[in-house]
Amino acid sequence: MTAASREVLFSCSFVVVILAVVPWTYAWRRYARRPGDAWH
Repeated sequence: MTAASREVLFSCSFVVVILAVVPWTYAWRRYARRPGDAWH
């Protein structure tokens, strides 16, 4: 494994950790399904 591929793997591992720890059901209900405020 080259240094460049190790760096890419290290960077991608953060995304995998974030995807694993975010409570997706709560986030979907709280931010995607909730009606927003009107823009004036």
